[in-house]
Amino acid sequence: MFNEIYGVILKGVLIILSGVLAVIVTTFIDYLGKKRKEIIIRIGKERYNENYRIGKMIYYAVEQKFKNTAGKAEEKREEFDKLILEKIPLLTEKDIELLRESIVGEINNSIKENDLFNEA
Repeated sequence: MFNEIYGVILKGVLIILSGVLAVIVTTFIDYLGKKRKEIIIRIGKERYNENYRIGKMIYYAVEQKFKNTAGKAEEKREEFDKLILEKIPLLTEKDIELLRESIVGEINNSIKENDLFNEA
């Protein structure tokens, strides 16, 4: 009789432990999944910031190259696209367009905020 009671108690303890273990494993897997997503997002942001920094340097280089010429918007855009692809070859046309528009938007906004083109 003692062996039967011991067997039932042991089965109960094992069932409880397996349930607790399943919860712990599930929680740990969820935690690892969230950490992985955080790392991917962080790396994505870092990569975007680095691409933006490179794009801004290229933008200024192109502006310097075309500084004394008017009406060369298309040539400047093509030069920017060519140079950015040399530095970051994995960018798509859409990525380049968004990057260029972001940089130009930031610079135009800065010019407007600082009233750089108003007469003194």
